[in-house]
Amino acid sequence: MSKKILELFPTTVYTTNLIDTNQYSADDLSDLGNMLMDPGAPETPDHIIGEGNMKTCYVEDWRQATYMVNEDQELCSAINAGLSILAYSSGLELVALADSWYTVMHKGSRIHRHRHDSSVLSGTLFVNAPEGSHGIAFVNPTTVNQSMYRVNTRTKYTEAAKLIPAKTGDMFIYPSWLEQFVPVVECDNRITISFNADYRKNHRTS
Repeated sequence: MSKKILELFPTTVYTTNLIDTNQYSADDLSDLGNMLMDPGAPETPDHIIGEGNMKTCYVEDWRQATYMVNEDQELCSAINAGLSILAYSSGLELVALADSWYTVMHKGSRIHRHRHDSSVLSGTLFVNAPEGSHGIAFVNPTTVNQSMYRVNTRTKYTEAAKLIPAKTGDMFIYPSWLEQFVPVVECDNRITISFNADYRKNHRTS
């Protein structure tokens, strides 16, 4: 047997840009961002998902949910298409969009390390990503089992997290168990819509 390194047990993150792929127009995304920056936009008074100068309508309670994009059929269709692609490529049953919420971050704010419990796939759409806004940092799920490692050089096998850059219109879809965070941002008006997806009964095969 020839010498080789086997890369086992990968996980996947689906990425696309809704503007570049003509799934959603830049003007509509801009209008959405302006609506969410409006002082009258719905807001959770005491959010706990992060810290600093930010606002969100996220609800930290499984008995409640917010549905930011449900009235926008074009955006719902684009999100569900991405969910189907990741579910299919991962060998999962089909899922569909469930709850969604927005977050507006300003300079000095950050999102704590977390995962999206009680869902199958989750995602983040960048409504506005100014320079210095950061994308998403995904936590390496294998490092918890590397307590005996003495690392000389950081590689993709031993790095603690991977920060993925983002631009306006980018959408990331990922397994809900994959932990993530957002480092301190150095800009204002970083606007995202996050969402969860669950199995659809009419797609079940058993």
